[in-house]
Amino acid sequence: MSDANVVKLLQPGSFGDPLTEVLRNGARALLAQAIEAEVAEFLAKHSDLKTASGLGRVVRHGHLPEREVMTGIGPVGVRQPRVRDRGVAAENAERIRFTPVILPPYTRRSRSLEVLIPILYLKGISTGDFEGALAALLGKDAPGLSASTIARLKEVWLDEHEHWRKRDLSAKRYVYMWADGIYLQGRLEDTKQCILVIIGATPEGRKELLGFTDGTRESAQDWRELLLDLKNRGLAIAPELAVADGALGFWKALSMGLPLNRLLIPPAPPPQRSTMEGEAPPAPRWAMPILAVVFAATAFVTGAMAAHLPRLLEIAGASATMAIAASALVGPAQVGVRLVEFGALRMAHPLVSARLSTILHPLGAAALALFGPGAVMVFAVLHGAGNGLLTIARGTVPLAVFGPVGYGLRTGLLSAPARATQALGPLLFGLLLDRLGTASVAISAGLCLAAFCALFLLKARAESAPAVA
Repeated sequence: MSDANVVKLLQPGSFGDPLTEVLRNGARALLAQAIEAEVAEFLAKHSDLKTASGLGRVVRHGHLPEREVMTGIGPVGVRQPRVRDRGVAAENAERIRFTPVILPPYTRRSRSLEVLIPILYLKGISTGDFEGALAALLGKDAPGLSASTIARLKEVWLDEHEHWRKRDLSAKRYVYMWADGIYLQGRLEDTKQCILVIIGATPEGRKELLGFTDGTRESAQDWRELLLDLKNRGLAIAPELAVADGALGFWKALSMGLPLNRLLIPPAPPPQRSTMEGEAPPAPRWAMPILAVVFAATAFVTGAMAAHLPRLLEIAGASATMAIAASALVGPAQVGVRLVEFGALRMAHPLVSARLSTILHPLGAAALALFGPGAVMVFAVLHGAGNGLLTIARGTVPLAVFGPVGYGLRTGLLSAPARATQALGPLLFGLLLDRLGTASVAISAGLCLAAFCALFLLKARAESAPAVA
C-alpha cells in the first residue's frame, strides 16, 4: 500500500454493506441510462423542428445539478439532462420543455417508499421515530424522512381521505352490501378501537369500499350515521341484500334507513333481453343445485370447526394452551384475508375467491397430517382464512353467475341448506371425532375438496352453455 492511498472510514452509527453499495451503483447507472434514452427519444421526436437559421430547434443543454432520490435501497444520485428550445423565448408559453416521466420534477422519494411510510405509521411508528427506524435500511441521515416531513405527509393523507369521504355516489349502484366492525389496538390505547366498514358489490361483481368510520362497539347510532352519510352523498338505491354478523347494531340501523328508502323509490325497470352478439349466456339450470351443495358442504365444515376446533387440535397432539392459542387465530385470519380480498383479489373473478376459500381448509388438513402438533397454528390460520373468503363469496358468486335479477330471492334459497348443515355440523362432527379421532378431519377436507371441484365444473359448464336470444 502506497502513502497516496486514502481509505474511507465508517462514521459512528453507520455500517458498511458491499452488496447494498453494488445495488445502489447499479441502480444509479440504470436510472441514468433510462433518462438518457428518454431524452434521446424526446429529441428524435422534435428533430424536424428548425430555427430560422436552419439549425435544430430542440437540443441538449447540459445537466441539472445532481440530486438524490430516496429509494428502498437508500439514496440514489441522479443527474437529469437539460433540453433547450432555441426557437422561442424562455417566457413564451409555446416553448417546448422536457419533463422526464421516470423522474418527475421535485421527486424526492420513490413511489414504493411513499407507500411504505403510511403503512409504517399505521403500524404504530411515531412521527419522531421514522428517521431512526429507516436508517438501517436507507442509510444514516436519510433525507426527506424527518419528523416535519412526516407531519406534512400526514396532512396530505388527511386531505386525500377527506376528498374520498365526500365523493359523490349518485351514479353508483350496489346490489350487495357487506358490513362488519373491525377492532384495532392503536398504539398505547387501553381499549381497542372499532372501525365500521361497508363494502359493496356492483352489478358487475366488482367490490368497492363504500365507507368506514370509527364507532363505539358497533352501536346502532354509529352504523346509522354511516348509512345516512352514504345516502346524503347520493346513494339512493338500496342494495338487494345486506350481510353482516350477529352484532345487532347494524341491523337496527338498517331498519331505520335503507328499507324505508327502498319503499319510497320506484323500482328500476327490468333489464331488456338483448340479442346482440357476444352477450353473456345465462347460467344453466343446474347451477343453483351446484352452488347449494358447495355452500352446504362448506357451512357444515364451518359449524363443525367452530364447535370442535380446540378439541380436534388437542387430539392431534397439541397441548391445551396451544390448542386455545391456535383457535384464537381464526378470527384475525378471517379479518386479514378480507383485507387481502379487497386489495390483491379486488379485480379477480368471484369464483377465484370462492375456489381459494374451499381449498385452504384441505391444505391446512394436509399440513396437520404431515407435521402433527407443529402445524396446528397453520391449520387454524388456513381454516380461518377460508372462512373469511367464504363469507364474501356467498354474496358475490351468485351475483357473478346469475346476475342482479332476482338476486335476493336466489341468495336466500342458496342459504337455506347451508343453514341446515351448519346447524347439524357440530353434532355430526362431534360423533365422528369420538369414533375416528383426527382422521375425522379427512371428512371435512373431503367436503371442501368436493366443493372446490364443483366450482371448477360450474365455471367450465357455464362457459360452454349456448347463448339464448
